[in-house]
Amino acid sequence: MIRHAIKIASIALIAPLTGITLLSSTPALAASEGTPFSTFKVKATATKQVQPGGKIVYKVVGTNAGPYNLGARHYNVVFQLPKGLDAFKVKSFGPKEEDACAPEKGFVYCTVNKPIPVGSSISYRFEVKAGSEAKGTLKAILGVMSFDVPTGMQDMNEKEAERIGGIPTWGFGDTVTTKVVR
Repeated sequence: MIRHAIKIASIALIAPLTGITLLSSTPALAASEGTPFSTFKVKATATKQVQPGGKIVYKVVGTNAGPYNLGARHYNVVFQLPKGLDAFKVKSFGPKEEDACAPEKGFVYCTVNKPIPVGSSISYRFEVKAGSEAKGTLKAILGVMSFDVPTGMQDMNEKEAERIGGIPTWGFGDTVTTKVVR
C-alpha cells in the first residue's frame, strides 16, 4: 500500500480542484509544512483483470487515524481515474450522507456530509467501464483529502480564505492496478 501525505496550498473548502494532480507527489512535501489535523489510513482495491469494454469496480476505505475528529464536509473521497477512462461515466456508491460526487477531467470528488471521528471509516465504491481500445495495465489512485479548517473559518467565503493563505489540504491515497486481457 502506498500512502501519500501532501499539502496542496491555497484551496478553498468546496471549490472544484481542476488541474491539481492529487496524491501523486512525494510525501516529503508535507514534512516542512506542518502536520494535518487528521490523517487517514487508506486501503483501495480494484478488479484484477478486465476485458476491453468490461466493468471495473474500485473500492476505497479511509479510516481517520487522528489525532482529531473531522466535521462534515471537512474531507472528500477522491478517485483519480486511469488514463483513457471518462470521469463523467463513473457510478459512485457511498454512504447515505453523501452530498455529491463531482466529476472533473480524470477525477471524481465526493464531498461527504458526515462527521468522521477518530477510528471511524468511510467507504466508497466506484464502477466504470474500460474503453474498447484499453490495453496494458490501468493504474488508478483512490484516497481521502482532509481539510484543516480552523475554528471560525468554516463559514468564510472562498476569497477571504485565499487572502489569508487558504485552507491547508492533505491527501492520503492508495494505488491500484487492473490488467486488461484480450
